[in-house]
Amino acid sequence: MAEQLSTNEARQGRNVKGMVWVLVISLALLVVGYMIMLAFAAKPVTADGRAAEAPAAAGDAAAPAPPPPAETQ
Repeated sequence: MAEQLSTNEARQGRNVKGMVWVLVISLALLVVGYMIMLAFAAKPVTADGRAAEAPAAAGDAAAPAPPPPAETQ
């Protein structure tokens, strides 16, 4: 059985290995939770249900815009 510590000794933080394990396990659970959240994130779609394309890169911003469609009368 584990050694019984007095209240004052228990507050001194001598079990560093236990604290490190708690930190490592907590961080691992945080990463797993974030990965699950990203896996189930909604993907953007267009009005007709197709997957939306990625936004244009910053380098494409200087490219000229396509001409507007010709109007018919």
